[in-house]
Amino acid sequence: RLTMLPELIAESCQRRPDSVAVSCHDQELTYEQLLSRVQKLAAGLISRSVAPGTPVGVFLGKSVDAYVAMFGIQAAGAVAVPIDPMAPTTVVAKIVEEIGLTTIVVDPIRARKLPKLAAPTLLVGPAITPDTHNATNPLTWDEIDTFDESPIRRVDPSHPAYMITTSGSTGRPKAMVHSHASGLAYAALAADTFGLTHADRLANVAPFHFDI
Repeated sequence: RLTMLPELIAESCQRRPDSVAVSCHDQELTYEQLLSRVQKLAAGLISRSVAPGTPVGVFLGKSVDAYVAMFGIQAAGAVAVPIDPMAPTTVVAKIVEEIGLTTIVVDPIRARKLPKLAAPTLLVGPAITPDTHNATNPLTWDEIDTFDESPIRRVDPSHPAYMITTSGSTGRPKAMVHSHASGLAYAALAADTFGLTHADRLANVAPFHFDI
């Protein structure tokens, strides 16, 4: 019985390793490739002392890397916190400060925003980015590729898997926490309701920071 969201990828990898798991623009990963990258990212996070239950920001646009980040964070036993990639820097700063994010997965565009986060007691890092000139204690994707694949760090199904933050339009952003059990239950309900099989293709039109 599955207890964690990343186990969905591991199970699919066992059944159909060469099937396409995720496709975005001109990039795609099979289940085997996705699981490998997820486990390597988990190993990288663990090597930087990211403990179970630690919130880790995902400050990325829609991309294959964003999927790797979400599941890799969870595979390390940590909690993924997707941040609106188009949010103003002031809103991002409030989210980072409110949740206490010290680790953020970013891309080159978002990495340039990090030094502008106006919170004097805020430490942002290590940042995992292909462009590390703005990062403190950076860990690059190239470095991550050198790690051995770490087994999924198991946590209880009631353990937080991800946080969804509000826009903060009424003041400070607030975070709603979802457990692995909650995410798995929703996925199972959706698959059962619509009779989904491995032959189906789903378009992810909702942003990662919006919870349907």
